[in-house]
Amino acid sequence: MYQNLELDGPRKTVPSYLSRVWRFRHLGLNLAGSDLRARFRRSRLGIIWAVVQPMGFAILIALVWGQLFGGDTWSYAIYVMSGLLVWEYFSNSVLVGMDSLTNAEGYIKQTRIPFLTFQLRTPMTGFVVFLLGNAGLFILMAVLSDLPRLGWHLLLVPVFPFLLFGLVAPLAVVVSIMGTQFRDLKHATQLLLTATFFLSPVMLAREYLANERVGFLAFVNPVIPLLDLYRAPILHDTFWSLQPLLVVLGWIAGLSVIAVLVTRAVGRRIIFAL
Repeated sequence: MYQNLELDGPRKTVPSYLSRVWRFRHLGLNLAGSDLRARFRRSRLGIIWAVVQPMGFAILIALVWGQLFGGDTWSYAIYVMSGLLVWEYFSNSVLVGMDSLTNAEGYIKQTRIPFLTFQLRTPMTGFVVFLLGNAGLFILMAVLSDLPRLGWHLLLVPVFPFLLFGLVAPLAVVVSIMGTQFRDLKHATQLLLTATFFLSPVMLAREYLANERVGFLAFVNPVIPLLDLYRAPILHDTFWSLQPLLVVLGWIAGLSVIAVLVTRAVGRRIIFAL
């Protein structure tokens, strides 16, 4: 079966490559499902931890910070949980995705499966966890009687996960290739992600990053516009603003182009780096 499939390479067009990836969609889904089962294996709550963990952490942080700095503790818990859901998906897609090709070495060296099948493994797993966490956020808001106001803006809520996936997927492709070429890169990436966390409104109030001296961060740090879009219909009962939407779309386009160029540049030679 595999012997008749063409491989990754600089001469392959994007549509033909994606069609080959589509042939292996069931393998990709099974790999993502395997990751989910492994993540929550032997736990009584199982996948429910995808809801309980960010919710519990957000409540804990809100209680501590609420006592230290004052303010509405429960509103802050909702704010923190919304930030953690996006951040965890983004950061895990980068860190875990960096090892996606290395971990699939056995498959890659023995079969002709497109690399993208393995590179999308982490983003697909995180996508499911994000959806579950998103449901948990609405449960928390319902318990606190702070659900968003009904309106057309809520139609954007189911759109956002796909927008988020569209950004982290090409990013995961790029870092997975870089991870095979530069093995020390993961440690540097962890440091960079730590800095990104503290320069993002995950737990930090958004107004601190609205200062004109740090306003450029909204363009160079994709987490900021992502959180702006995610929170707009849920926390602020508003439609998306044009600027963060354009910034996110720009990131998606740029990362997609880079992913294609890098994939074509390395081709199947990446096998020798595994």
